[in-house]
Amino acid sequence: MNTPISQELPTPGNPLQLTGSETLVCPCGCGRPYVVSGGSIHYGEQREVEFEPAFVSHSETDRHLWLALITGPWRDDDAGECWVFVHGLPQENGVAGRIEDVAASPWGGLPLGGRAIPREEVLANPAARDWVLERFNEVMQYHPDVAPFIYREEQS
Repeated sequence: MNTPISQELPTPGNPLQLTGSETLVCPCGCGRPYVVSGGSIHYGEQREVEFEPAFVSHSETDRHLWLALITGPWRDDDAGECWVFVHGLPQENGVAGRIEDVAASPWGGLPLGGRAIPREEVLANPAARDWVLERFNEVMQYHPDVAPFIYREEQS
């Protein structure tokens, strides 16, 4: 990440620690820029996980919040970091999160420095699925850029 946001620990009641952001070009071919930020989610008894939300907008009315969770090993044969991806789509009453494969995400085709966990592997483990969606909900609730991005007024 190339733009510092904060190096401080999360404020009371807010589990997120933000560390920076960068602007990339959408890999779908639309050529639109999007912002990826980074940080850590603090949860449970002194636990944390790294995260990267990507604020992707293919048009003023087509906004997507993608979330990558960068975790430790999921299986005994995982040698390093593992990546899990959630696609957030605005709905009438909030944002629906769907666990996805890396190929469907903005990180598809990028070097990850670890293993991308397939969607089916996450869904096959209910505790893992629930953990991923809990972290997604924390980012939805506490990241300061999510609500202004998802719920911004359409420009005419």
